[in-house]
Amino acid sequence: MNCERISAKNTYKFELSVPELGEHHGLIIAKFSTLGCDSGTVEISCFKHSWKHTFSSLDENFNLIEEFFVAQDTGYLAGKMVENKYTVPVSDPKQISLYLKGLILKMIDHKEIELSEAKHWISQTHNVHFHKGLLSPTPVVERILGCEWWRNVPEKKCPEYALACKIIELVKSAIKETF
Repeated sequence: MNCERISAKNTYKFELSVPELGEHHGLIIAKFSTLGCDSGTVEISCFKHSWKHTFSSLDENFNLIEEFFVAQDTGYLAGKMVENKYTVPVSDPKQISLYLKGLILKMIDHKEIELSEAKHWISQTHNVHFHKGLLSPTPVVERILGCEWWRNVPEKKCPEYALACKIIELVKSAIKETF
């Protein structure tokens, strides 16, 4: 990775390749603005994404926002900078079907359901539907996940959060090499 400071105002430019995104070669622009002795703003732009957050109440051990940024946990930084939540509901019918089958098997083990009833519900797990990206309340979903089934839908990492973690880790690594 190549990192260069492109202005005296603590703006850095990184050239990188992120294998998870294929053979895309991209440019990361990271802007750090220390706003006095106890706060600072970080803005990172790359590909078609841009994340920005102002961190207040910086620890007195950090003179610059860059020092604070490098010292923090990547998940914490991404959580502050990405607007979307950490996880999103799984929206793949095959994954939901497998999840429901697993729950049915657990119900058999815990004697919460008879084998004949379990066979019926397992045969129905392929009948999951989505409306506008959200799981619909089919009978099998309501029976296995319960009355408040929407609270029990499995989740996966938000793709934008995962990308932000990767990019933030690359920026942190480049900043460490620069100092």
